[in-house]
Amino acid sequence: MIARSAAAFGLVFLLLAALLAQPSKPSGSQDSKDSKDDKKAEARKPPAPPPFKDGRLDDEKDKLTLPEQSDMRKLVFGTEDAPTGARRTAVLDKACRYFIYRLTSPDVQEGRDGSISQLMEEILGGPNQIPQGRLYFNLSKQANPDPEEIARRRRQWTAVEQIRPMAITHVQKVMELNSLIARLNALRILHRFAELNFEQKGNEEVADVFTQAIENPHEHDAVRLWAFKGLQALFASQTNPTDAVKVKDAGRMNRAALAICNWLDARCKMDQGVVEQMSPEERDGISYVRRWAIRALAASRRPLVKDDKGVREGPVAQLLLHLISTEETNLPSPRATWPEAVDAAAAICQLQPKLSPSYQPDFVAHQLARFVAHLGAQANQDPTRQKEVWREFAYQLRTALEPWAADVPADRGGSYVKTAAAQIDKVIENLFDNTKNPQAAQELFAWVNANPPKAKSVYNPPL
Repeated sequence: MIARSAAAFGLVFLLLAALLAQPSKPSGSQDSKDSKDDKKAEARKPPAPPPFKDGRLDDEKDKLTLPEQSDMRKLVFGTEDAPTGARRTAVLDKACRYFIYRLTSPDVQEGRDGSISQLMEEILGGPNQIPQGRLYFNLSKQANPDPEEIARRRRQWTAVEQIRPMAITHVQKVMELNSLIARLNALRILHRFAELNFEQKGNEEVADVFTQAIENPHEHDAVRLWAFKGLQALFASQTNPTDAVKVKDAGRMNRAALAICNWLDARCKMDQGVVEQMSPEERDGISYVRRWAIRALAASRRPLVKDDKGVREGPVAQLLLHLISTEETNLPSPRATWPEAVDAAAAICQLQPKLSPSYQPDFVAHQLARFVAHLGAQANQDPTRQKEVWREFAYQLRTALEPWAADVPADRGGSYVKTAAAQIDKVIENLFDNTKNPQAAQELFAWVNANPPKAKSVYNPPL
């Protein structure tokens, strides 16, 4: 695989200027079985939303009075004298309306009344004048809290539980409007809610908004980026790294994972003619957003989104293998950059075989070894080891590889996976220090060619 490193450019430019290309269906006909499957999948999809509409939601009547501002500060900081009852509900909802709907104000967007960045700092908090957000609750992470601090946190959690569904409702209204910057920042707000590791049921509700943004055919990839970030946070908060995924609402999260999988698959099969017309910045923009989709799928830890009672959907592992492919006839379009492919390789190591009965880890380990051999060979062509972040790649791969090799059961190819991991680690050691194992890449190529896995496909039976 020949890959380009991601060019350095600003995030704002990346999101708002470099992601305009839309995927096209790959050329070529499908057989009748694929056609029938596509029709069934299409029939299960919710109806496409209408195009975005013009308008704004901000209203001066929602501006908080001084007493209401004081009430909101007490709720955010969890003080004992915070308002209760109807007064509490009213101020929380009004604050949601005021801050979230201001995102749609042309005066804010065009800098005549502050700016979007200033408004987002007010909402979420920041390093400058407003370290504590006025809407988002920055919960204390103080170690060994005393009883008073525990009580304060409990009051904050209670308020967050109350404000979250309000925020979801108002963000959904913003997501209907024809304002890219407003929709993007609305999802940034929900992303911060998703980052909170809720013990109580209900946090998964924010997943619906993320999923709708991903599935909306009219949506911009800059907005989807924040949906992927939000879903990554949700999956990570619900996953025990040493056990099966613990999900309160499996149907909701399955739909989210399928939405990510479908989007990523489409962005790996873009029409080659379209890709060739893209600027380097546009291709880098697609690669950047694909990396966040990869990370979200990795956090789900599912080789297949659904693999139960004959229902198999969302081939996550197969899609990740496509991103690390080294075969010229099977490369993603646009091609994966090395950082993106390493993300995919690390994501493969996070998939848990116990979550998918038809998944075959030994086949995947063989393909992963082939990719790392190519990575090592590419590093050897850079004697200074400065063209790519080889040590960062090595750290990322080793961090993912060690627990993965231990997680695969013996009856699912565990012995083969452990042997492959040991061979891969020699290349990783060389990526850390090119004076060690200088022949590691060539030796890994030889091992791959001499030691095929028992399994012949990612899944059994193949998809």
